Amino acid sequence: MNFKPARKEPEVNRYQYEKVTRFMNKSLVTISPNENAFDAMDFLLEKRISGAPVLDVSGKLIGIITESDFLRMVLDRAYDNHPVRGNLVKDYMTTDLTTVHSDMDLFDVAQMFTRSPYKRFPVLENGKLLGLVSRRDILKAALLVKSTTW
Repeated sequence: MNFKPARKEPEVNRYQYEKVTRFMNKSLVTISPNENAFDAMDFLLEKRISGAPVLDVSGKLIGIITESDFLRMVLDRAYDNHPVRGNLVKDYMTTDLTTVHSDMDLFDVAQMFTRSPYKRFPVLENGKLLGLVSRRDILKAALLVKSTTW
């Protein structure tokens, strides 16, 4: 008798991880690249936020301006012999962006944060900015979501 056991299919991950869009910030404050950098800095300080996406006239994400960018601007202006590159947001914003897609889950985004110096990522869908997700958003989500459904 030749007995062959039933073939076992590989186990598939049964858990559906929560999508990043559920926990991202959708109420965005955005900045224009041609806005005066000092006005933008004042605006962000007034709003008590540490950075904002920079959108062109068509609404396309072209950068992010953060506290670090503003510190660089202040230092540039502090040195008499150091040329000032301009006073516009576009002169100081970060353009090399790490973004996440709207269909990514919290687990993948959390892993990205562990390998990145950034505190927030823009969330895009078809190239359109939907919101921002921060490290804090991921931590809040971890408290709300059971670890088995992460």
